[in-house]
Amino acid sequence: MIPLSAFLLKQTFDPIGALTDVPDDPEPQLAYWSNGKWDAMSWVDRHDVSAAQAGDIFVVAVGRPRSAPGWQDLLSREVPHLVFSEPPMSYGAIAFCAIDDSIDSQLLRWIAWCFGSGSRLLQRSSQDPRFGLKIALNVLGSDETSSNDNGSVSRRARLGFKVREMGFRTTAPYFQSARHRAARSIPTDGFRMDRASDLLASVGGRAQQTMLAGSVAGARSLRFRKNLSSLGELTELSATLVRWSRSTSYVQTLPWVDNIQLVEDDDLLAELQEHLIEQLMADPLPATVDALLPDDLLDVEDERAIRCILFPRERRDNASRLNLTIETIARRICRSGDPTAELATELRFLDDYDEVIGKVRLLDCICADLVIGDQQYLAYDGDFYKVDRTFAERIDTELRQLETSAIAFPAYKAVTEPQYIGLIGDQYSDRFVVLDRELIYLDGETGVEASDLVAASGALIHLKRKGKSSTLSHLFLQAANSCELLRRNVEARRIFADLIQQKAQTAVLAHQIAQVHNAQMEGRGLEVVFGFLGDWRGRTITSLPLFSRISLVYESRKVANLGFKPTVALIGDPGGQPTPRVPTMRQRTSTTAAGVPAQTLSAADNRSARRARQ
Repeated sequence: MIPLSAFLLKQTFDPIGALTDVPDDPEPQLAYWSNGKWDAMSWVDRHDVSAAQAGDIFVVAVGRPRSAPGWQDLLSREVPHLVFSEPPMSYGAIAFCAIDDSIDSQLLRWIAWCFGSGSRLLQRSSQDPRFGLKIALNVLGSDETSSNDNGSVSRRARLGFKVREMGFRTTAPYFQSARHRAARSIPTDGFRMDRASDLLASVGGRAQQTMLAGSVAGARSLRFRKNLSSLGELTELSATLVRWSRSTSYVQTLPWVDNIQLVEDDDLLAELQEHLIEQLMADPLPATVDALLPDDLLDVEDERAIRCILFPRERRDNASRLNLTIETIARRICRSGDPTAELATELRFLDDYDEVIGKVRLLDCICADLVIGDQQYLAYDGDFYKVDRTFAERIDTELRQLETSAIAFPAYKAVTEPQYIGLIGDQYSDRFVVLDRELIYLDGETGVEASDLVAASGALIHLKRKGKSSTLSHLFLQAANSCELLRRNVEARRIFADLIQQKAQTAVLAHQIAQVHNAQMEGRGLEVVFGFLGDWRGRTITSLPLFSRISLVYESRKVANLGFKPTVALIGDPGGQPTPRVPTMRQRTSTTAAGVPAQTLSAADNRSARRARQ
């Protein structure tokens, strides 16, 4: 049995264009199969592959010098009768099979069969990113893949199917790759994957399909073992794999797989980026485009906060930016002669001491829902995703059913969460009890923060600045974990009541909250508020990034199932005016030509004023 690994090249790539940089010494070996015979080809004539026809096979074999492994050095020293080549070589080969496209017979497609280290010779950008995954899903989910062509549903599809391994990209609370493997085939529900928001990347199991009977693993490539009597057999197999990759029979049992897909096609990425630029240059700005403050630049225990945001070549003494709004980004895109390059520029985030906390691209700070034709996409954290529109509509429909809290919150003016909570503690202590960073500890368990604030109505309030999904997910998890602890544990409720008694500024407020909690704390409709701090002009809760909306829907379900009443609060500045920085001594003693204090102007306004004085 020969291990095989098959990749489908994108339509814009031929075998030569798909190769990475290959070594000149030794020179790659080339051969091709056409008209029933093999012929050698020189490396100089490698571009002749453009004249290939369906059925042709083009083979590249590359040897790379490598350092000898430690065991080889040991044996060569100890056993003089053993001879190893110098320098040691690592060999890899690719057999490119040309086939007619199953949809467009005028189009030639290439399947790259990789042997040894051959897969390292392929550019990642040349590969169809879901070729192997879709085939594996189809062959693992049905008795015979070909039987799905007539639309019938096989017994395995009706009953579901089992797999041995799954790999996926998690989206909350942090983006990361995860891979789980079972000792035997188990149902897909047995793997720890959030089917609502995680992105399936690979799947493996035992196939029943005759041609691929045995273990199959699919991601970018399809990997399996098969006896081959000749390379010519790969041509027929290539055509079959392309046909299977076009099937969507897996949707019958795994409909959630295509809810959200990472876009990796270069042409589509370029189109989506151009569409995003058009949205940013629109007047007025659509509510579906927003800016995200990357709070994940900071460690959880880091006491620093983002105090200033600088664009490239911008000086600290000219900046007065405490927050990042989509209007600021849009103005910069409109002024740029190269908007695409502008999206790739890096922003610097400074703390109170003007030290750089971190740098991110401008594109990483934008989230947007994009619609092109009848397809919906998402721009988020520097990546683009294709989203099933009906799935997004279901999420938003459920999100709109969440009630808005009736609690009146002070205006938020682009400060950090601790500063905002501190403001409430100083000026509104008759209406709120501050419990930020106060933890409930039970024997044998980690500490849990019950809430950031407790309102006079008894409501438990959890606050977070509007930012990336990785940041907001902590808000949702904190609220759900708090509700679960208070619901199931009497001792936790007692400790929580003591905290309120200690932190309340007046006995009247503590007594008022205690009365509500005594009546409602045991899961009888006590309000739990998800509070979002940020710029909300012209936007609603559905303006949050899709991954945040998904997390909010699912965690609010948990809160409601525990007997509490989840609500949301969008806390911003009604006036929409940013809070000015504290001016320096030089700024306090200088004015513009119009007599306006310099620190109240933006950097662009200051430049205009200087030109006016000149």
